[in-house]
Amino acid sequence: MLSIYVSAVLAVVLTPAVNAVHRFSVMGWRPSRGAAILLILLVTAALLVLLFFFAVPPIIADLTDLGTQLPLKFGELRHRIN
Repeated sequence: MLSIYVSAVLAVVLTPAVNAVHRFSVMGWRPSRGAAILLILLVTAALLVLLFFFAVPPIIADLTDLGTQLPLKFGELRHRIN
């Protein structure tokens, strides 16, 4: 039941984008609806890969820094409270 709901939501959300890509013409070639869907999925996947490539390493570095500094910060906080 959940997969039907998710499929319906995706269909409603992606319909305007699919129609826009379907209307777009490149040197007289207009992609079919299937090609438009595939193109949208490929662009989305490429954007997610770029996001993970550029965003995840700094997040991991920050979390590693937090892990090393957290005991020191707790010690400072405990000293200030007492």
